[in-house]
Amino acid sequence: MIVTGALISLISLQMETSVFVTTMASMIGIGVAVDYSLFILARYREERAAGRGQDDARAEALSTSGLAVSFSGLAVIVSLAGLWMVAFKGKAAAPGRGSEGPSISDSLAPRGSRGGGGYFWKRWTENVMARPWVAALGASAVLLFLAIPVLSLTTGTEALGQFPKGSDVRVGNELASEQLDGGTDPVSAAKRRAARTFAG
Repeated sequence: MIVTGALISLISLQMETSVFVTTMASMIGIGVAVDYSLFILARYREERAAGRGQDDARAEALSTSGLAVSFSGLAVIVSLAGLWMVAFKGKAAAPGRGSEGPSISDSLAPRGSRGGGGYFWKRWTENVMARPWVAALGASAVLLFLAIPVLSLTTGTEALGQFPKGSDVRVGNELASEQLDGGTDPVSAAKRRAARTFAG
């Protein structure tokens, strides 16, 4: 993070940078550093628990988890570099139709479907836009069907349920609830007091 912050500072002296650069670098750097460090640390502890010495456990952790972390880190670097190139090149990276040449979507479409309306997502979009109410009702029906298990959910605080029925804590709480005509938790007590205040 110190090296990255220094590089960002030097770059900002030479060119205009977004205010989010430091935030994004810190977020990704800290997240990746903690994540990868825990991988290696967990493997090191496993080797120590298996009876290996400190040096042997460290060497085994770095040769296994450390190698995986290296490849994963390189993958992150390459992916972020790809995003940077698209943002840096702008329209040159994705030319549109016209004199600049075919668009990326046309180049990715299968042969025989370019310009003919046969591309799957184009047909899908056209069908949805042609019948919006049918698409909305169909999507709602699917979502409601998937949400059916929610109807059987029961919610509540079951802190007292952890105690046996004859427990002093549970019995005392039940007696207090009967006397107070409601729950004994602070929220319920505050509601009853507020109701009495406004009623009076």
